[in-house]
Amino acid sequence: MRRAFLSLCILFSCDLTAAVKRFAAVDIESNDMTLSEKENFLRTVRSKVNQWKVWTVLSKEEIDATLSQPNPRKVAYSALNENSSARFSQLSSDLQSAISLYQQSQFLESLEAFENLIDLVKECPFHLAPQFARDLFQIYSAACYFESRMEDAKNLMQALRWLDPSFRLSPDRFPPDLVKTLEGDARNDIETETWKFESDQKDFELKFWGFNLRASGTNLKGVAGYLVNVPLHNSYLKKSPVVVSKAGYIPQVFFLDALPEKIHWESMAENKKSTKGLFGPLGSLTPNSELQVVLSQLRASVLFLSSAEKKGNQWKIEGQWFEAGTNRGSEVREVKATDLVLGADILMEGMLNDIAPDGRIVDPRGFSGSEPSRISGDSTPFYKTWWFWTLAGIGVSGAGVGTYFLLNSSDSLKFQVRAAQ
Repeated sequence: MRRAFLSLCILFSCDLTAAVKRFAAVDIESNDMTLSEKENFLRTVRSKVNQWKVWTVLSKEEIDATLSQPNPRKVAYSALNENSSARFSQLSSDLQSAISLYQQSQFLESLEAFENLIDLVKECPFHLAPQFARDLFQIYSAACYFESRMEDAKNLMQALRWLDPSFRLSPDRFPPDLVKTLEGDARNDIETETWKFESDQKDFELKFWGFNLRASGTNLKGVAGYLVNVPLHNSYLKKSPVVVSKAGYIPQVFFLDALPEKIHWESMAENKKSTKGLFGPLGSLTPNSELQVVLSQLRASVLFLSSAEKKGNQWKIEGQWFEAGTNRGSEVREVKATDLVLGADILMEGMLNDIAPDGRIVDPRGFSGSEPSRISGDSTPFYKTWWFWTLAGIGVSGAGVGTYFLLNSSDSLKFQVRAAQ
């Protein structure tokens, strides 16, 4: 049938792109289909219409993007993440300036800069990196050592060794006495406490100064929960941000001195406009305002309206074209099949008869008046419709072998028309 249709277009030099229309198959009205079945059905419909090359077919991705509403939480996170990135770039530059002061033996000046950096890391939680932490803590600790602030030097080195247990001061970078003193003090275990919390998602990541925190599963009063050791008493870490993240969800930031008992996750997905109840065949009903809004958003010229109901192992599928602007639609066609995709394929072959080569709906009717008839099973092939012979005229008489191919019974679809319901 498709080959015959395309051959006809070539034979009479039909320009199918003269008045390009946008076609959308958005949803199907059904209480019996799974989401996967709906997607497969609509994919078959779009593929079939795309093969006909009569209309421009909107993809699922285009439809979803158009009908999706911005997720306010995602918007807020994006702004926060962008600011975090900018602040981290500035802090990285400030850290190099502080290190330069230290290298020039301006220890007091460098200490002021390091202290300021510790206070500002809360502004760039999503971008803190391990190397940034290593450079900050070891040089800050060394500056404290040279200014005889030994307790601070010890706490800083302990904080770094807690974040990165494998870290060691380089003897090529620091004096032997400094390395011996700070490495020895750092061997003392840092005091930690256990953060207990519940989470409605699992397989998430915890980042602290760019390093991974390990969460152990546990049972919290009959509820699945997690345990994480955190250095709540280290003066240089206790107010630092903890980033909790999971693919597909909005990352969250908590601070070590204000950790939650429960973590609730929010999806990154946009809020897709509900289309339930909008895309079933209209019959003689007037399209409602919601459908008109969707049409306007999609800038669609033609919609596919369909429903599917399952009885036993058989599907009853109905389909109809709807023409935007004119509020006109085709006959409601009906097929029965045990396989949804096969049913969609058969339905589309029948609905092809309701489309002229230039993309117009054949003999469209308005949605105000009697219920349009429903065509069941198989219907009249396109080459037996009035517009085919009007278009063909006397040209068929000279078509020769091509005409035989178009009318070959093996290529025909055998439809039967039943009376209007």
